[in-house]
This record gives sequence, structure tokens and C-alpha cells, in this order.
Amino acid sequence: MMKTRSSPPFGTDRVVRGRSLSIVQTVLKNRFMTGVPPPCIASPAAVGALFLLLIGWFQGCATTPYKPSPIAIQVDHVRQTLAEMTASYQKKDETGFFSAIDPSLQSPSSLKEQVSKDWKTFSDLNVDIKVDRVEIQEGSITTAVHWDGVWKTAATPPVEKKGHALFIWTTAEPPRLLEIRGDAPFGISAGGI
Repeated sequence: MMKTRSSPPFGTDRVVRGRSLSIVQTVLKNRFMTGVPPPCIASPAAVGALFLLLIGWFQGCATTPYKPSPIAIQVDHVRQTLAEMTASYQKKDETGFFSAIDPSLQSPSSLKEQVSKDWKTFSDLNVDIKVDRVEIQEGSITTAVHWDGVWKTAATPPVEKKGHALFIWTTAEPPRLLEIRGDAPFGISAGGI
């Protein structure tokens, strides 16, 4: 009986001169032997273009980060101070709230009395202040804001108010509140500042 030799099934390795070769390697070897270049060899121009592209990409990653302008930093500080002041008011934190107020504020004792009355009258204070516009002048920063809030007590229905105001700040670091014009969100139990 004569033995027939069959080719190995697709995807299996074939032994050539003692080495195991995959089908892809066999095809590439056969093409190389016949003088047909393998399809994966790129031209020198393509390799050069790829090299230049990679260099450009790495240089793009090495640029310096964005640095905000001094005015943008000043505006950020005012917004942050206003947010901290509002949070202190809601937490009934006297030290935190009054540390954001400049000593030259018009009638600071009146403000202190009105805010203290809010803290004694209401069990829960929730004020949301949004900055609409910021104007920086020599010596002061003015922020136009709109706000809404809910002040709650245990015995009475909640008080809901909203309004618009101008907050005038010092240009010092950190900014301090000089004046509130319009509908003040603080001291509402006494009718505002």
C-alpha cells in the first residue's frame, strides 16, 4: 500500500528544514525566493513622512500649558470669595462670613445685626448666587449677580425670595466686599442690607 502525502490543514505550521513556519511566513518566504517583495515593506519616503509626523506630534505635546491672564485670575478670586461667603452664610459661620467683608463697608454693624437675625430666625438657609457680569475698575471690582433663596423655619412656611444686586469688591488679594447695591441676599429677615 502506498502512502500519500497530504498538505497540512489551513492554519497549522509546516516544518521547513527543521524549523516550524506559519502559513504567512511560508508565503512570504516563497515570494522572497521568487523575487516578489513582501507587501509590508514601505518606501523610504513613507518612512520619512511617518518619522516627521511623529516628531511633530511629540513637539505638540511638549508645549507649555495655558496661563490665565491676571484679569482672569482676579475674576476667579472674586467668584471664589463670593462662593465661600455664601457657603459661610448658609452654614451660619460668623467668622467665615465676616472675614470676606472689608472693614470700610458702609454700616458694618447693621449688616452684622441683620445677618445674625437671619441665623437666629431661620433653621435652614439656602441661597444660590450666580455672577452675570464682572467689571474691573481702578480700585474696585463690581459683580452683577442674580440670586434666589429659600429660608426655612420649623414653625412657618419657607420664605422664598430672588433678586439682582451689585457686589462691589476691593482689588486686594483676597478680594473683600465693600458694598452691596440692590436686592441683598443676606439679612433678608430685616429687609436686606
